[in-house]
Amino acid sequence: MRVLVTGATGFLGGHTVAALHAAGHDVRMLARRADRAHAVLRLHGLAPDAAEIALGDMTEEAPVREAVAGCDAVVHAAAVYSLDPRDGETMVATGPAGARTVIGAALDAGAVRAVHVSSVAAMLTRRRGTVLTPSSPIGDLTSAYYVSKQRADQVVRDLQAAGAPVARFHPAGIIGPLDPHDNETNASLRGLLTGPVAMWTKEPFGYCDVRDCAAVLVALAEGRGDDRPAWMPPIAMVDASQVIAEVTGRKLRVVRTSARAAFTALRPMDAVVRRLPRSVPAFPVAGVESFAAGNVVDDQRSWEPLGIEPTDIRASVRDTLRWLVQRGDLTAEQAGRAVQDG
Repeated sequence: MRVLVTGATGFLGGHTVAALHAAGHDVRMLARRADRAHAVLRLHGLAPDAAEIALGDMTEEAPVREAVAGCDAVVHAAAVYSLDPRDGETMVATGPAGARTVIGAALDAGAVRAVHVSSVAAMLTRRRGTVLTPSSPIGDLTSAYYVSKQRADQVVRDLQAAGAPVARFHPAGIIGPLDPHDNETNASLRGLLTGPVAMWTKEPFGYCDVRDCAAVLVALAEGRGDDRPAWMPPIAMVDASQVIAEVTGRKLRVVRTSARAAFTALRPMDAVVRRLPRSVPAFPVAGVESFAAGNVVDDQRSWEPLGIEPTDIRASVRDTLRWLVQRGDLTAEQAGRAVQDG
């Protein structure tokens, strides 16, 4: 089977390319630059010819149509992912446009199925205590990142309502090793270990292992999920600071705060940051909004019929910290027992 992966040079996209290759499929990567695609293949220990590379952007119709030609399935994982308000307009414009272009081209080209990588973020709501499942409706958070996810999700839900062979995939905060960039969730875990005192919320949050996510996407691309419109990977609702303390054996100095109070206080900063140059780092107010929503994610073991073996959250955190040490973003002392055990 030939599978096109968009967003193939990203964290989840790269793992999905590697997992599809390991499963014996022919993989085509949509990438804006060939050198980035080759770098991701090297990161996963793959040869330069392990995947075909199609150059293009997810919003460019002609390159996308050329990329999907001859593909049996398409995994659309491309997205602009940023919690910086200065990226807001770009995210809101490209998220739904990319979904329309890629999924539409795949269906027009006769692909047997398409998989849209959405996010739990598309369903988060200000109604505290709401339990999110694969069948939850689109949410109502207002930061640009969430609006982008909501609108892209709506594009796909409309296609599904019309009978198109499309599946939605809703991961939560993705963690794990072999991250070619510096995704916000891995960075937040690193932040708990690098300062003298860490600010952290009182609310738990949903985390999933990037390798579990890639395994679900392979299963969906192969058609093992054609009986349902939406899926989640194994998701653990935990206090990450407690898990990190357990995995590292360190006594962390954490100041607890209410995410809702923090979001109310920090939200005006977004308007200020939009007027500042890129050299000034942005505080991830949008990330705080997800904690402030106070939702609970229930994956309903939706991944079980796909034959997925979930990774324990402690192993996910341990492997993430080991990767951060290997990349030089943490010291062995900061990672503590995570790099000493096993």
